[in-house]
Amino acid sequence: MKWLITAATYQKNNPEFPLRRFMLCASCNKPLTGRCPVGGSGKRSPRYHCARCHVPSVQSGELHEQFLHLLASLTPDPDMEKFLKEIIVRVWRDETQTLCNKQKKLHKVLEQLTERRNEVVEMLVAGEITVEEKKEQVARIKEESDAVQENLASIGSLSELKTDAIDYAMRFMSNALRIWSNASIEHQIIYQRLVFPEGLEYDLTTNKFRTPKLSALYTLASMK
Repeated sequence: MKWLITAATYQKNNPEFPLRRFMLCASCNKPLTGRCPVGGSGKRSPRYHCARCHVPSVQSGELHEQFLHLLASLTPDPDMEKFLKEIIVRVWRDETQTLCNKQKKLHKVLEQLTERRNEVVEMLVAGEITVEEKKEQVARIKEESDAVQENLASIGSLSELKTDAIDYAMRFMSNALRIWSNASIEHQIIYQRLVFPEGLEYDLTTNKFRTPKLSALYTLASMK
């Protein structure tokens, strides 16, 4: 039987193969690739396979279904979700306190810069420096002040992002299966790595996953 490969197979992020380059061959630890052979009847058959090992390929639909079952099995129970959120919030509060301390130091620096600027003006009035010298010193002070203001703004944004990140992390863990299923190919790739940062090993001879390395949050959730 003659097999053909469709051009769609070579798209960088092909919605038909969201697990391509993420799923690893258990035999050689190299990423599986996707192909879409077409038989003599003209019927397409999307499949994942290893380009290195002489092992059977697996239908994409079958592998996707197995992946969804795996995601569903990792959903933490409500009690564990509460425990996880408490841990995350505790860590976040510690980090927030660190950020708050940094903010206080930066505000102190701003006060010192303001005092320096006032001193420069007083020196000009007293005739101790020229107008040009005053402009140069004020310009340097402003440059330092702008840099401090930027640091303060970035710290404020970081605090807000962490609050949003906690809520999103919990929503994702509770609904990873639905979120992944409804996501664009670009987001599916991101979400996969949120759960399995090093990818997933898949044995094409037995059609089973190897024990995966989970992200830190999921590792905590599995400790029951």
